[in-house]
Amino acid sequence: MRKMIQLAFQKHKGIYGYRRIQAELRRIFDVQINHKRVLRLMQEMGLQAKIRRKYRYLYHNKSSSYRVSKTF
Repeated sequence: MRKMIQLAFQKHKGIYGYRRIQAELRRIFDVQINHKRVLRLMQEMGLQAKIRRKYRYLYHNKSSSYRVSKTF
């Protein structure tokens, strides 16, 4: 079981956490395993998912203005 977890973790370059690893094991290897067991085994092996930076996109259009026209 540990080998399959290690393979799935390396396949996705350490980005997948225990929930996605568990889904991957179910999908690829057709293994029924509880997510809590996957979490425990990953902790024992020292595997931890990389936290990706969340980007915030700000859009600012200089051509648009929010001024009210003087002529009604």
